[in-house]
Amino acid sequence: MKWRTIRLELAATTEFPRGSVGRGFLIRAPLNQDGSIDEPRLRENPDRAKVRRVWSNEADKRGRLVRMDGHWAMRFT
Repeated sequence: MKWRTIRLELAATTEFPRGSVGRGFLIRAPLNQDGSIDEPRLRENPDRAKVRRVWSNEADKRGRLVRMDGHWAMRFT
């Protein structure tokens, strides 16, 4: 169980049919061996888990991982 940084890039959309490497998210979270988020470890140190929205034409937004309706979500402040 290690803390990892995951990079998600915008997939194809109507506005960006080829996706966009200039729009993405960086997520820092503890992962289990199967690649899922290790929730008990995250609860031990929630301030270590971070989310950053990186869009080339806007200022970065910082946030955190949250549980919503049994799923993981990103909340930005």
